[in-house]
Amino acid sequence: MCELLAITVPPDARPLSMDTVLTWSRLMDEWGLAGYGWGMVFQQEDGLHRYRSLYGIRNDALAGQVLSRIKTRRLFVHVRRPSLMTTMSQLDAQPYLDDEAGMAFAHNGYLAGHQDLRPQFAGRLEGRSDSEVGFQLWLQAMREGQDPGGALQDVHARLGGQANLMAMARDGRIWAYSGNVENAVYRFRVDDWEMAATSLHSYDRFVFETIFPDALDIREVPSGSVAAMP
Repeated sequence: MCELLAITVPPDARPLSMDTVLTWSRLMDEWGLAGYGWGMVFQQEDGLHRYRSLYGIRNDALAGQVLSRIKTRRLFVHVRRPSLMTTMSQLDAQPYLDDEAGMAFAHNGYLAGHQDLRPQFAGRLEGRSDSEVGFQLWLQAMREGQDPGGALQDVHARLGGQANLMAMARDGRIWAYSGNVENAVYRFRVDDWEMAATSLHSYDRFVFETIFPDALDIREVPSGSVAAMP
């Protein structure tokens, strides 16, 4: 029962306060019944930076100390409840980040065909999760010439199962793919911030009643499609 949250801020608006992001992320972790690890990727002048922890964000005593003074305009967060409980390790905490490619990736759901492709990426995999196979397949698709959004769609088509996918490039572009019928993806706005978030595995709009009550311009991302964050 992982959850995803992405935020982008226009150049003429104030940058993000990590304290606000951490508050929202803790609430998504709690209401989304996650709590088994979390992480985020955020943009700085020198590229993408990552923080991830084996502990759920509500039990992560270091998060505030490490992140509270950082300001950014583009980030995404992953709070985790693994489909495969045996993959609870630091190596399987998301998001994944490839420094050479300058690309980050996270997944909510279960990629059913991951075992079939795992041998193909054996030399690149650090952990045991289905999501990391999806990450490597996404990177491969882009090396073969696909655009990032289309490559996300291809990952789900190839591996099957349920998949909400979020990805980010070093230049700050963020893509949100919706493909988990049990956990809709929404785009919306809070003040000047453009946002995308999963729905806490709830078939109503409970996420907007409890975490984002000030959300405006709420739109569900259609299943099978990719939303490019501005």
